[in-house]
Amino acid sequence: MNNPTSINRFWHKLFEDTKNFEEPILISKQHQYIKLEQIVELFELIRQDKSPGKNNYLRAYIDGKESYEISGEIVNNSPSTDLNEWLINIFKSDKYGLVINGALSWSDSLGCSVNAFVGYLKNEMLKQYCVAFDLTLFIGNYGYTPFGAHLDDPDHRTLLTNLGPNDKKMILWDPEWVRERYGNVSNYYYPEKILNEGKIFTLKPGDMFLLPSKYYHVGYSDKYSITAALIIKKKNPLDLILEELKMECESNCNDFYDTSFLSSNDFKKGGTTLNTYLRKNPLNSNILLSRSLKRIASNFNFSRRPNKRPTSIVIQDITTFEPIGTLEVEQNGKKVNVFCRGRKIGLPNTKQHLCLIEYINQHKRITMRDLQEKIKLEKRFLEAFLKTLYTYKGVNLVEQNEWL
Repeated sequence: MNNPTSINRFWHKLFEDTKNFEEPILISKQHQYIKLEQIVELFELIRQDKSPGKNNYLRAYIDGKESYEISGEIVNNSPSTDLNEWLINIFKSDKYGLVINGALSWSDSLGCSVNAFVGYLKNEMLKQYCVAFDLTLFIGNYGYTPFGAHLDDPDHRTLLTNLGPNDKKMILWDPEWVRERYGNVSNYYYPEKILNEGKIFTLKPGDMFLLPSKYYHVGYSDKYSITAALIIKKKNPLDLILEELKMECESNCNDFYDTSFLSSNDFKKGGTTLNTYLRKNPLNSNILLSRSLKRIASNFNFSRRPNKRPTSIVIQDITTFEPIGTLEVEQNGKKVNVFCRGRKIGLPNTKQHLCLIEYINQHKRITMRDLQEKIKLEKRFLEAFLKTLYTYKGVNLVEQNEWL
């Protein structure tokens, strides 16, 4: 199943067979949209990331206990193509577990694969909803998932893919049965004691499994395997509004002309309260909702923004960029908000600035020379804007060839 038509049929059948993603189902070797090389590359991208909080995305387990020290070693070492051997050397044990959250924050390659796989689902089948996607990886031979039998967020539906090389099991329990015996628990840490009451699904390499959120479940891997968990989350309007309000309060904005935006440091120092911000920046719920939808759409409907790149590039007239995704625009009085991979850039609302955004959205390749010829804006602004797009991963640097 490697073409768009086959993928579309896959989603339609899955939706029908699971009663609108409400029931579990095992799917035999349908579509492996992620490759092992992408997982190896992910570890290297994590190592290269200089963000101080990157360790928080990884959870390393040994003997059922989380090890922050091992997580630190993983994020600071270059991987080998034999991931299992490399991880055994780091864990100093042939039994280990590793969970990587937010894999799409680092890897454009994984992001491209996921976007191609879910495009029809978000753009056609579920287009009446705001759906966001995330990717979590489970690696190792840790036995039962360390956090025990548990329930996922009620808005989540998860499509698991066993990338191999060995089998993985998923065990599900009826939620009423669990509650009758143990109360309204969030986790039950002794799944082996209730195996006889669960339903066991065995995922062979290449198999998929649709996991609804309403069942208590646990994964089991007694031999090394890699499982990709594609999380499909339906976002409700209230959550979107609150998330956008938080973004506004943190002033997650880069504005080239206006420095009056409040900075997140103001809130940290207590200099500006939320009420003060709202008085200065009256925003109604419809505006916030619209803004949130544009922000998400600018990032392929991924739950997490990509990590920023360093801005240490020199832009010449012949420097060539390839736009990634679409810049979403919100005209707001004298300003225009431009959303790029989930981040907001504030610009004056002028014809030339709007022409700039339109030009970038309509072309697969752009150069500084093109922009200077087509858009009547100062060169220093164009350079700064392109650097910002590059930092936010809204464009990729294609080539810098003096013979062009």
